[in-house]
Amino acid sequence: MAARALEFTILTVARSGETWKEIDFKGKLWNVPKERMKAGAPHTVPLSIEALAILEALHEQRQEGQEFIFTRDGENSLSNMAMMMLLRRMKQTEITVHGFRSGFRDWCGDATSFPREVAEAALAHKVGDETERAYRRSDAPKGKAHGLCRHGRFTCEAIEQRKEIAALVAEARRTAAAVV
Repeated sequence: MAARALEFTILTVARSGETWKEIDFKGKLWNVPKERMKAGAPHTVPLSIEALAILEALHEQRQEGQEFIFTRDGENSLSNMAMMMLLRRMKQTEITVHGFRSGFRDWCGDATSFPREVAEAALAHKVGDETERAYRRSDAPKGKAHGLCRHGRFTCEAIEQRKEIAALVAEARRTAAAVV
C-alpha cells in the first residue's frame, strides 16, 4: 500500500491523508477541504489518468465504510513514515517524500513554460501579496490540470526509461560475464 500511496503522492504533488469522500471520479478531481490544508483554504487537485488509475483500482478493493484511500487497517490513514520507510527499503536514502513536491516545482521551472503561479497553485501555495490575491481569486484550474497531467506522463515515461536502461545494463553485464 505504501508504494501506491507514494506513486499517488508523486503524481498529485499533494500531502497525504486522502479520503474517498474527497474524490470526484466524474470530474477527475480531488477536493481537499480547508480543514486539512496547511494554508487553511480548500485545494482542488486535478487527477491525471495515472492518478485516476490508482484510485479506480483501490476503489474496487476497498472495504465497506473505509474512509481513507491509503490504509493498512481500514481505519487510519497511511502515514508519511510508511512511504519514507519504503524509500529506505529501496535504498533511496537521499530523497524524502516531501522532496517530490520540490522536484515538481523544479521541473515546472526548468523543463516547462508553465507560469510560476500555476506551479505554485498546484502545490497549494499562496502567491503574491494580499492585494494580488484579492484580485486573483481563481486557483488556475486548467493550468494545474495541464501541469499535473504532463507531470504524470513525464514521471511514468521516466520510470519506463529507467526500466529499459536497467534491462540493457543487465544484458550488458550478462554478455560481459559470458565473454570472461
